[in-house]
Amino acid sequence: MRLCEHIVESSGLVTVLVPRFRKEFWKKLLPERLTERDIKIHLDELGSAVWQQMDGNNNVRTICNHLNNTFGEKMIQTEERVTKFITQLFGNNMISFKQGEV
Repeated sequence: MRLCEHIVESSGLVTVLVPRFRKEFWKKLLPERLTERDIKIHLDELGSAVWQQMDGNNNVRTICNHLNNTFGEKMIQTEERVTKFITQLFGNNMISFKQGEV
């Protein structure tokens, strides 16, 4: 499940908006005009496709199948790439996992 807001550009690419400060203390301490509220992370075509599929309903296998169907031969080692990307997102507190069926 996504923990950050995002913007879908007209090109279909996703920009993830990661809060610069997660704790209310820092949000109140620094005026908004001094710095942007969010850090913008621009995803490429594949990253955008994965991000949009992570809606809390799709598991990793479903996301990989979607990518294989959408991008065909462009996708090499889909499971490894998606797993690594999702692990990075999780490590940066941009997503969480929900318990469910395997």
